[in-house]
Amino acid sequence: MFQPLTKCASQLGLVFLLISSFNQAFSQQASATSVETGENSQRSLSVAKSEAKEAADPSSIVASFVAAEKRVRDALNQHTFKRDAVLQTIGPNGEVTGEYVRNSQFLFDDRGRRIEKVLFHPESTIREMRITREDIQDLAGGQLLGIDIVEATKYRLSYAGTETIDSHQVFAIDVTPTTEPNPKRMKERYFVGRVWVDCDTFQILKIKGIVEPQGKQRFPIFETWREPIKNALAFPTRTEADDVLHFRERDVHYRIRVRYYDYQIFASKVTINEMDEPLSDTSPPQTKETSPKRNDALPTIKQAPTMIHTRKQDEVCTTNRNAPPTGPYHWPADTEVKVYFARDMFTPEQRAALLKAVKTWTRVEQEAGSGVSFIDAGVTDGPMSCQGCLTVKRREVQADNKRYYALFNPMKRDDGRLLFSAWIDLDFRIVDPKALEGFMAHELGHGLGLWDCPRCKKKQSIMNSFPGINQHNGLIAPSSCDLATMKIVYQEARQFAAAAVRAGSAVALRRPQAVPVSRERQIPGGTPGPK
Repeated sequence: MFQPLTKCASQLGLVFLLISSFNQAFSQQASATSVETGENSQRSLSVAKSEAKEAADPSSIVASFVAAEKRVRDALNQHTFKRDAVLQTIGPNGEVTGEYVRNSQFLFDDRGRRIEKVLFHPESTIREMRITREDIQDLAGGQLLGIDIVEATKYRLSYAGTETIDSHQVFAIDVTPTTEPNPKRMKERYFVGRVWVDCDTFQILKIKGIVEPQGKQRFPIFETWREPIKNALAFPTRTEADDVLHFRERDVHYRIRVRYYDYQIFASKVTINEMDEPLSDTSPPQTKETSPKRNDALPTIKQAPTMIHTRKQDEVCTTNRNAPPTGPYHWPADTEVKVYFARDMFTPEQRAALLKAVKTWTRVEQEAGSGVSFIDAGVTDGPMSCQGCLTVKRREVQADNKRYYALFNPMKRDDGRLLFSAWIDLDFRIVDPKALEGFMAHELGHGLGLWDCPRCKKKQSIMNSFPGINQHNGLIAPSSCDLATMKIVYQEARQFAAAAVRAGSAVALRRPQAVPVSRERQIPGGTPGPK
């Protein structure tokens, strides 16, 4: 399952039980000490390098690793960060058959405890199996950090010699629990695998292993990479898994892609009143295999509201009240999007109404800071897959699913968030020009990083639900809170792009092209309801 021990490790055959104790766990209250910076950080690195030179035996290497990992954990305990997680099932031809998306921000509450604020979490489309509480626990635990080094008696660390990763010589250390994981106590999770440690700083560069116990569930072998983020300290940047899970009735090809980013020092306490609720103990989603005929879906996770102040002094935008959540994708900043209309599907009056929505979003691009403009590119006989191309067409959307009137379809993406091309489906029965203008404005919003907001108050967001197939939702243009949310999306996008240039490599983790589409739900009687 894991890489075999090197020849050096076979000769040594040494297993060392850590007996040191530490005061602080990752899930406990944040440290009261300050993060090492400047001269102190450099002094720590110098000491670590000195220790490396003096490390003449495996026990010294393991002890130096433990000390370095404690320094990293102490620093990480004082940082907030964001995590984008995508869990997928893969078909026999490599196609994505289901997807679970969970984008979160990890903060501290007013008691200093680390908490997860879910930013984006659409309904899961995975059907071959069910995502469980243990999967979510592993995302924030073993898969993020690997060995729980602060629990000294929980693991045995065995020095396995030196290896080479990306042309760099590193120390390899195998990790096994001191006690056998109990499948009847699934909440007690254990990492089993190997870590690779820098020979100079003794910080982890890579983790590979699995989280146990498994019980009736199945979990993949994963790899997590760390890179220098803060003052030469290596923080987690990505986790990946691509494994076949063997259930009793069948095998399921399972893939995980996670990225960690936007590490910020935590300087003050915050109070968050509305958070992601834990999964119920009475009816938890199972990570067990499910029947192909069963239509299991996770309950919708409540998103914590984000407060945004607009230029109007008395206006506060709150997510899911008068401002939409952010979506998983958007057109790249400063892009000119070419809008194509399907031939013979719209009357001149209807096409003129659709173009009004196109011009509306172009007019506000400076205020929103996107730099995204839209131009009329004429007609087409089929979806255009060129870069920066958007095709608008019709089909019987509601006939396929009675709840929906229109669909936004990402055709292709350059990386984790950036759209390459897309198309919009409008139901044939939407014929009223004003309604078409409202639907079009809503759909264009999806391509600009905005998600549906069925819980928003009426006439507060263009991303609200629609009361009827030939009725708009009260708006035909984005609200000030829509623009405020969009501004945040593109501010972060520009920050990521600048970071990528500085680092010399792409920051965003590549995701597959097959993604869930945005669906506009029919709300009978005009009553807003959950999507």
